[in-house]
Amino acid sequence: MPRSAPAEIHLTEQEEAVLRGWTRKSSGEQRLVERARIILLSHEGIGVEKIAERLHTRPARLSKWRQRFMRQG
Repeated sequence: MPRSAPAEIHLTEQEEAVLRGWTRKSSGEQRLVERARIILLSHEGIGVEKIAERLHTRPARLSKWRQRFMRQG
C-alpha cells in the first residue's frame, strides 16, 4: 500500500528565523540543530527521503520530528 504524502510544514517568519538562528549557533546542542534542520528543509518542500539522505538519518526519525512539530510547534 503506498504511503500518503507527508503533511506540508508551513512556518511563520518568526518560526523560520528562530530555527535558522539555532542552526547557526556554534554552541548549539546538536540534537536541537538537527531537529531545526529537519523542519526547515521540510518547510522548503524537500521530501522525507531526500532530507534523510542529506542529514544521514532514517526517514522514521524525520517523520517523528515532523509530526511533533505539527502537533506542538
